[in-house]
Amino acid sequence: MNFYRFPALILTLFVLSTQAQTPDNADEKDEHVETITVTGTRTEQNVDGVALTISVYDKEQIERELARNIVDLIRYEPGVSVGGTGSRFGLTDFNIRGIGGNRVLTVIDGVRVPDEFSFGPFLSSRRDFVDIDSVQRVEIARGPISSLWGSDAIGGVVAFSTIEPQTYLDDGKKLHTGLKVVYSGADSGNTNALTLAGGEEKLAGLLRYTHRSASELSNAGSIDTTGPTREIPDPQSINSQNLVLKGSVSLNEANKLTLTLDQFESEIDSQILSDYGVVVFGTTVNSRDATDRRNRDRVSLDYRYKGSSPFADDVRVGMFRQASDSEQRTREDRTTPSRQPQTRERNSWFDQSVRGFFAQVSKDVKTNKLQHTITFGADYSFTKSSNLRDGGTYDSAGMPQFEFSALPTRDFPTTEVTQFALFLQDEISLIDDRFTITPSIRFDQFSFEAIADDIYRNGNLGQGEPEDYETSETSAKLAGIFSITSNLAVYANYSQGFRAPPYDDVNVGFANLLGGYKTISNTELESESSEGIEVGFRLKNESDFIQLSTFKNDYRGC
Repeated sequence: MNFYRFPALILTLFVLSTQAQTPDNADEKDEHVETITVTGTRTEQNVDGVALTISVYDKEQIERELARNIVDLIRYEPGVSVGGTGSRFGLTDFNIRGIGGNRVLTVIDGVRVPDEFSFGPFLSSRRDFVDIDSVQRVEIARGPISSLWGSDAIGGVVAFSTIEPQTYLDDGKKLHTGLKVVYSGADSGNTNALTLAGGEEKLAGLLRYTHRSASELSNAGSIDTTGPTREIPDPQSINSQNLVLKGSVSLNEANKLTLTLDQFESEIDSQILSDYGVVVFGTTVNSRDATDRRNRDRVSLDYRYKGSSPFADDVRVGMFRQASDSEQRTREDRTTPSRQPQTRERNSWFDQSVRGFFAQVSKDVKTNKLQHTITFGADYSFTKSSNLRDGGTYDSAGMPQFEFSALPTRDFPTTEVTQFALFLQDEISLIDDRFTITPSIRFDQFSFEAIADDIYRNGNLGQGEPEDYETSETSAKLAGIFSITSNLAVYANYSQGFRAPPYDDVNVGFANLLGGYKTISNTELESESSEGIEVGFRLKNESDFIQLSTFKNDYRGC
């Protein structure tokens, strides 16, 4: 079979599932199941009743659409895109309504995905740290929503939730084993996933391991040559693996503890044939090859109370710790204008670690003819970010050659950012629950501590000492939805978003003495911000759902 002619072909070979106990009579599922979202209000709500455009994908839909990555996930989503397909550095991040990168907040089980960081042609640390196969649920909220989620939610929020043991232990099951093997003709990709789940209502555990291997993505190009005229993708060898271990303990019907270990690794080896033969300032690049690695390790402990006490109906508390690193190595053989052979190496690292906690409490309160759901909480995180660029140029005898800029160096001093936030929201229902108004407000406090070392100073001669920095932001939202009939609703919302000044902009470091230029730090930066207005209506019946919305987002840079 010629898979080149069928780039979207995916063949699922088999799925094996066994169980230790099966109920005698399985209840038939209702044809209509409500779709619940927590991203829009940080409380469980029917997605039809939230005054915001939110898309929700559950495990069944992800499997049905044969999604292998975040590009496949959003291929039918209007206003949402992911770039980077076929590039050396891999997929970028979500772009929502024209805003992307670190301006779209992306979280896994409530923990932020590592930042995107790029510098020059050989460093591009991107945010594709998620294996779709371990995901149980994805929510995509469009528009600014910092009043609930804080910094980076300028364009929207993408929230991933990893698989729970109970996903496989419903209807009395006590044991589940599963093996999935998938082949993709578009990139000669193989996916192998193993699932083990066991337990009962009070105690359950899960192991999910996924390994992927693939090559470059096929396209319709016909020119198989080197240099800029090449149309066929550059050869790549892609490997990744993801391990999720999860255990849950139900102390009673209202209290539950969940411990999660999540590890992701990826490596891409690229032969960049499209750069072979390129001439830069008289120097010819004879070959250029690269290896790019990404790792992310997370451990989190979550507590959930869902009951009816005098003080709270829903309590969520979480603690987490995550470490990530990106390593990108480039090697090229080249010939100087004087016809001398040289070898050039560029090695780059970007590391980020974060630890923190969050807590939120919700309580239903009735006053006169109004029903309130009051939610308040706090977020705290301590993030440490650092990068390093190193390398050298060597002649045929291995002797170091002159470099235009000092190496090793750092493009910003190692920076520690402490963030603390408080938020409050009130969901007010009136007119027999046909009209809901939801105001919310949040206050965020940031403190930046820059740590300069000899590597930073020696690589940035003439640059002043980095400075510490503090800032704070307040963001708000007001939303309303009115059910005209049981099938027709109209909604509107006004919301604010912001992004705290990036640590790598506040104290940026780069100097090219021979070129006569350098970057200058700016400790007077202000937060980027956005304001969004959205108005729409929803029409639904037993078989159809129609939503039409219009929106306007205003963005202001720092």
